[in-house]
Amino acid sequence: MQDHGQTEMVVCSRIADYEVLSNRLRLRGAIYIRSLTPEQVNQYLDAAGEPLQAVKTLLSEDTTLQELAKSPLTLSIMTLAYQGKKVEELPQTGSLEVRRQHLLNAYIERMFKRKGINQKYSNEQTIQWLSWLAQRMQIASQSVFLIEKIQPNWLQKDSHRLIYSIGVCLTVGLSAAVFHVGPLSSVFKGNQGLFEGLMGGVIAGLFYSLLGGVIIRSLSGTVARLANGLTIGLLFGLVFWLVLGQKFGLTYGFFYALCGVLIYQFFSKDIEPADTLEWSWEKAMKNFGFALIFVLILSVTNGPIFGLIFGFLLWLIISWEKQTEIDKTTRLNQGIWKSVRTTIKISTMIGLFSGIVLWLIQTRYILLPEAKVNSIVFGIANGIMFGYGAALLSSQGIGFVGFKHLILRLLLWCSGCIPWNYARFLDYGNERIFLRKVGGGYIFVHRMLLEHFATQIEPTKSEIRNTYKAIKIIFVGGVIIAFSMVCYTVYLNAEYQLNTQANIIISEDV
Repeated sequence: MQDHGQTEMVVCSRIADYEVLSNRLRLRGAIYIRSLTPEQVNQYLDAAGEPLQAVKTLLSEDTTLQELAKSPLTLSIMTLAYQGKKVEELPQTGSLEVRRQHLLNAYIERMFKRKGINQKYSNEQTIQWLSWLAQRMQIASQSVFLIEKIQPNWLQKDSHRLIYSIGVCLTVGLSAAVFHVGPLSSVFKGNQGLFEGLMGGVIAGLFYSLLGGVIIRSLSGTVARLANGLTIGLLFGLVFWLVLGQKFGLTYGFFYALCGVLIYQFFSKDIEPADTLEWSWEKAMKNFGFALIFVLILSVTNGPIFGLIFGFLLWLIISWEKQTEIDKTTRLNQGIWKSVRTTIKISTMIGLFSGIVLWLIQTRYILLPEAKVNSIVFGIANGIMFGYGAALLSSQGIGFVGFKHLILRLLLWCSGCIPWNYARFLDYGNERIFLRKVGGGYIFVHRMLLEHFATQIEPTKSEIRNTYKAIKIIFVGGVIIAFSMVCYTVYLNAEYQLNTQANIIISEDV
């Protein structure tokens, strides 16, 4: 702070909390907000007039109430909560803490009765959601709440955390089917390949969602990364083997295994939005060896030109670094929406570049002679694949920030912890003077109110029911996956038998 004197900073702290610090801040100045004197309290109540006469009368003979009135905030709350009440309606017994709790409850009740504000939610719902928010903010040591700062560890039940992990893995698996396995298969086998690739990719994605979710929740460290890579590599390698043959099965099985090792850390980390992406030479040099391994593998299986081009594009994708602008949030959920826009930009840029390059090379050199589509479709298919790769692998998985946030919000909503439209509810809390809007975030009007709400939360019946619902979802998902795998295997076997019979007939005719 002394080295950067031009940087303005304000530190707010309770006196008791500041005095217990072992290392004190060297501030240039300080403002000590002292407790109100009895004369100041009486002067304030006199100015309010008749509506607070009962408070003034009781205050003159109640030492506990006098202690509460020393705080400007508590006195302000008194004027709102006890306005227009008679002396006999005010609490006259109990400890200081009991009286404080009664005062805050009276304040909450009075805020619900404010006129001119539409009641968008019931009082019980509002208290439940604010209590959950206050408790989570206390645990996370947050004073300002930003929607984009909600993290997976805010899920209170292990079953919900497991479903979250499964949901994230499902997003990766299904997007791989739609944006990679399907388009690549169509390049070599046309519409039939597109169908087989999508079917196989979806089934592999469903399997991976369950296995990957369990890995994330039950393992950690290097073992978890290797297990994640082995799982996704075997599943998608098998699909490529069945659809396109052994060469592609081995190549892309190894590729997905490497990607699985890389992306595991994105799943296990907190949700970290990014404002922009910047090219990082440090990451480029660090990831050069990984890209070189991929070049060598593809060069052996598909030729040196193919290997060099695809290896270069992969290296280009994984060499970006995300940048976040700290404390510049001015709009609700700004970080998530910026991450989504950044993902779209980088995916479009990489997708267009790779698609055009591969289209030109396929047109000029016939990069893959066995391709059953024209050069334009070849370029489009590869553009989609590399655009997807950019979203998945660039800058610590920024492309899945939006999906992770959406899955988390859905689970919290199903658990009854938050409403569907969270921004609307937070604005409602601001209207009721429980919260105050600060830029793109919210704070409770006072720390004391946050602490009061944090003591109100209790497990609801809906949360208990959702534990059983989670088990049902996992069980039904497993049944669907098993049934799909059987159908897919039957389909491929039938197709193989038909092709074999057709070849026999052709041979006999010849």
